[in-house]
Amino acid sequence: MTLAPEGGAHQSTKTPSIGLEQPGCVSYEPAFALDAEWCLLAAMAQLGRPDGQSGYLRLSTRPVDQGLAAIPADPAARERPRRQVVAGAYALRRVSEPAVTLVTMGAVVTETLAATERLDALGAPADVVVVTSPGLLFRAVQARSGLD
Repeated sequence: MTLAPEGGAHQSTKTPSIGLEQPGCVSYEPAFALDAEWCLLAAMAQLGRPDGQSGYLRLSTRPVDQGLAAIPADPAARERPRRQVVAGAYALRRVSEPAVTLVTMGAVVTETLAATERLDALGAPADVVVVTSPGLLFRAVQARSGLD
């Protein structure tokens, strides 16, 4: 199976593992162009620092409607979403009473949002969380649990 012209090797389960399993490396798989920019800048900010880390960005050439990102136009209002993106995950869609939460990453965000429409029609509204860095998200959950 492939999502884009680069072929199945670029969408395999092994490539995310490369970024996740490298010691001292933060792996990102952004869904939107602005997410990619923020992740790249966060990775570059680590370069040359004694306590720095490497960065691994997994990208796709598959087109994703950038309007789905719903990024505020006001630069000050962008700071919170930026912090969440580089921290590992953020809520893309919130409903008042979700029946389920769908979690997505990278270029398949389009299918996830389409699934929310189908769920809405069935009376099961869904929140959507976009994971940008599974490693950072895992570390944050571990830290909150006192397991870091």
